Amino acid sequence: MPFKAGNPMPVTVTTTPALSGPAQPVYVVDAPPAVAGRAQRVVAVAGGPIKNGAAIPVYNAGADALFTDDPPLPVYVMSGSLGDAAPATLLNDLVAYWKLDEASGARADSAGANTLTDNNTVLGATGKIGLGALFAAATTEYLSSADNAALSMGDFDFTIGLWFNATTSLTQRTLIAKGDGNTSNATEYALYLTVGSLQFDVMNGSATGSIASAALSLSTWYYALAWYDATANTVNLKINNVAVTPVSYGGGSYDSTHPFNIGRWPVFNLWYYDGIIDEVGIWKRKLTDAEQTALYNSGNGRSWPFVGA
Repeated sequence: MPFKAGNPMPVTVTTTPALSGPAQPVYVVDAPPAVAGRAQRVVAVAGGPIKNGAAIPVYNAGADALFTDDPPLPVYVMSGSLGDAAPATLLNDLVAYWKLDEASGARADSAGANTLTDNNTVLGATGKIGLGALFAAATTEYLSSADNAALSMGDFDFTIGLWFNATTSLTQRTLIAKGDGNTSNATEYALYLTVGSLQFDVMNGSATGSIASAALSLSTWYYALAWYDATANTVNLKINNVAVTPVSYGGGSYDSTHPFNIGRWPVFNLWYYDGIIDEVGIWKRKLTDAEQTALYNSGNGRSWPFVGA
């Protein structure tokens, strides 16, 4: 089947040498060049997706032994079906997605226009997929975006998902917050660690809906999905694809003018985070059970653009 430029391909991925973590999406160009007229295999150097138009190395997979002429780097090897992939439903109503693969500085929004500002030098570290953002509370590090409609909520369904690995404390540490917790009910939503568990709060200016997980452990990767269900009037939480019993709450989220923060919440001592956060997504809808399971991906995670989900 011919390659078609610009489309993600549903591929089976193997690696030489073996690599840990999930398969990464690979993009191809039309008509990869032949080498000495022999059968070819398209590969991408490890480290993330290659987009349409990028140089794609082509190595001999014919008469010579496989990879004998390759550079000493791990590679992703494409095999299996090369047909066009249907758009992943996980892209629907996705308003922001930060892969957090940058080593420092601003963090790009893969799904929208909400580039995050780096405050006090948030560095990169080994994440769940590629790099993640490494936060240090002692030096008040956090990422932020100014208030805007995309990141503001209301009385409608919305979902927040992310991987996190806390290193020093499971109390008074913020993953995500939009709003000012020092002002009564002026926070829209917050996902934070307290009393050894993860808590999700949604506020509407006069009331608060709160849900908390079971006890968590330090230096452990967790995937959190937190959402508000406007039809059922509940706040909801899943940790590693295991649901917490929903908590009744109606009225949706307060739409404040406060900035969006990762790693800080303007409440009391600001509750700065210590540890790594990775693969942060925000949807303005409730994800299906199948989509939630696809994101967790048996503990391996799945990154934008969710090829194969």
